Amino acid sequence: MDIKIDLHPRQVQALNELKRQEIKVEFFGGARGGGKSFLSRAYAILRALKYPRSNHLILRRSFPELFRTHTLGLQREYPEILTHQERFHRFTLPNQSVIEYGFAECEADLSKWQGSEFSTIIVDEVQFMDRVIIDYLPTILRTTIPGLPVKMLWTGNPGGRMHSELKRMFIDRKFKQNENPAEYTFVKSLVADNPSLPASYTEQLKSLPEHLRKAYLEGSWDSLMGSFFSLHPHVLEEPSDLTEDDCRKRLYGSLDYGVSHATSFGLHYMDLKGRIHRLFSYLASEVTADQNAIEIADRIKTFTHTRGAQPLKVFADASMWSESRLTQSTYWSPIETFMKHMDKAIQWVPATRDKQWSCQILKGMLDPKEGEPMYVVWRPYNQSWVEEMARVEIDMNRPEVYTKAPGDDVADETRYGAAAMYSLHNDASRAQSLRTEARQRSMGQPKKDWYSM
Repeated sequence: MDIKIDLHPRQVQALNELKRQEIKVEFFGGARGGGKSFLSRAYAILRALKYPRSNHLILRRSFPELFRTHTLGLQREYPEILTHQERFHRFTLPNQSVIEYGFAECEADLSKWQGSEFSTIIVDEVQFMDRVIIDYLPTILRTTIPGLPVKMLWTGNPGGRMHSELKRMFIDRKFKQNENPAEYTFVKSLVADNPSLPASYTEQLKSLPEHLRKAYLEGSWDSLMGSFFSLHPHVLEEPSDLTEDDCRKRLYGSLDYGVSHATSFGLHYMDLKGRIHRLFSYLASEVTADQNAIEIADRIKTFTHTRGAQPLKVFADASMWSESRLTQSTYWSPIETFMKHMDKAIQWVPATRDKQWSCQILKGMLDPKEGEPMYVVWRPYNQSWVEEMARVEIDMNRPEVYTKAPGDDVADETRYGAAAMYSLHNDASRAQSLRTEARQRSMGQPKKDWYSM
């Protein structure tokens, strides 16, 4: 069956790239308005028509996006060749090919396709997907139809939780040991390449803030670096032994406890200038609260540079104080477990719930516009911290904070401690400043001469 599909030159280029035998994954787009979703549907239709009895899958992160963009789009654009089986979330063609549409917001959604086979997998707006979902897709990309090559088409823009990975593979062309560079290709498409969009859409993109305008209009991957935090060149420092007085008066901890995600802990020393030194990091996944608490306590006790001194306070995620039911008559909160296993003299303090404020405090401490960073890290004991902080992504809906995604546990824990210690130092400094000003005023004020009155 022949069908006419009007494509612009960049979309034609994308289809020609996918015809190359060695290409397994193509990334199309890199900016808004390039015709990504239309190409996704067109490619599924063309493959389904060319190969009878073949199976194809179109994915997006959420069902409302999927239904609005692709379910309605396929019904509108190809009504004469598609039969909609809404109950099964799929369209069938006269040649018995099937185009299935689905959504995957989390790892649990992948169970829908356990044991499935798709010769084509199209991921629209791939930048919003979790990496675990992308890693799963090759396990269902297969076919038994002779002469049918399996292909994946990804479409998307800069930003999102996959920003760093997409930039690594398709922009920087830096591949891991198990990745074959010859199998990956990128076709860049901008709003200027899409003649079907009105000029008003381009004007809307031009009016965006500069970092978003460069990303969405010009396709710049450097304007949204993927990492929310930038690090001053002097953030990393070498360790040194702290004095007994420093250990007794200026040690603090920060904690983000995880049940379904990692637990992160940092031990800090705050010097007299309010500069925070991260001494060591602890990061563990799939470990019970008891095991985490025992391990953290042991690391504090055996840390040579502080001679086992305990932190005065630990600033922890406020949700650790919430209780969960163990039995019908008993309740348990994570903070109780940590208090049970760690030093009894430690004061446990709920961390701030103001994410925007604490994010901006931490960003400014790590990479100030002027001067040296006010949050520094001991190099030998914080490798996991450096790796995890580089993964933290900008929230595209709220650029002043980072997005909630796997791997943000270290960032949460760090800003808990940084914001709390920043407040401690500045409140103390303000109090001392007020006392000094009051003393100076009293010393400079002339005494009254009661005898001359």
